[in-house]
Amino acid sequence: MQLEQILDNLLENAERFRVPGSNIELRLTESGSLIELAVFKCGQPIPETDIERIFDLGVTDSDAPGNSGLGLFASRIYALAMDAT
Repeated sequence: MQLEQILDNLLENAERFRVPGSNIELRLTESGSLIELAVFKCGQPIPETDIERIFDLGVTDSDAPGNSGLGLFASRIYALAMDAT
C-alpha cells in the first residue's frame, strides 16, 4: 500500500510538470539487492539544487494553486518507513 501511494504521488507530480501530451516513463532497475525506481517526464528539469528539497514538507510550485506540497513529502515518509530512500 505504501509503494502504491509513493507511485501515485510521483506520477501525479510528473503529470503536473510534463509537457502536455508527452509520456511519463517509469524505469525499474535491479542491482544485486538494490532496486531503483526512476520517473522520467518531458518538461522543465528540476534544478539540481532543488532535487532533495522538493521532498520537504510544504515545498510547492507557486504556479500550482491548491497544491499543498504534501505529495512528495509523503512519498519520502512512506519510503523511509519501508527502509528505502
